[in-house]
Amino acid sequence: MTKTQKRLLLFDIDGTLIHSGGAGVQALIRAFKERFGIDDDLSDIEIAGMTDSGIVVSILNKHKIPQLTKT
Repeated sequence: MTKTQKRLLLFDIDGTLIHSGGAGVQALIRAFKERFGIDDDLSDIEIAGMTDSGIVVSILNKHKIPQLTKT
């Protein structure tokens, strides 16, 4: 890339810009099943308009999994 070229990366987690066929939700379902053994379709978790971290916090809270933060 030359000095005059710029690149813009857009992350569209809630389907505002594109429709991914539910790939993001399916990835979350799979990740929580593999990591925590949770089998949940996440149908009651608000996804639209939420940040990734907000969605994950909602799932953790629902299943009473403590949030660990790096200090």
